[in-house]
Amino acid sequence: MMVWGSNAQQRKPIEKAHARLAEMRRAGLDLGHGGEAAKKRGAKLAESNRRRALGLTPDEMRARKAAQMRHYRIAQRRERGAT
Repeated sequence: MMVWGSNAQQRKPIEKAHARLAEMRRAGLDLGHGGEAAKKRGAKLAESNRRRALGLTPDEMRARKAAQMRHYRIAQRRERGAT
């Protein structure tokens, strides 16, 4: 009789996953540090650098963002009215 909640049944997929990850790492693919994770990290760093490059205080940044959103909403209303 097979008990589905036993450790033997739960461990098999995990062992396969660990083996696959080890194989991918040997091939030079480290999923936690490259690929999609690196793209996300790069985008966040670029955004942070842009924010700091402006040299604005948090209040100035908030005012700037509010003005951008106001401009965006006006453009959206114009677009909806034109179509």
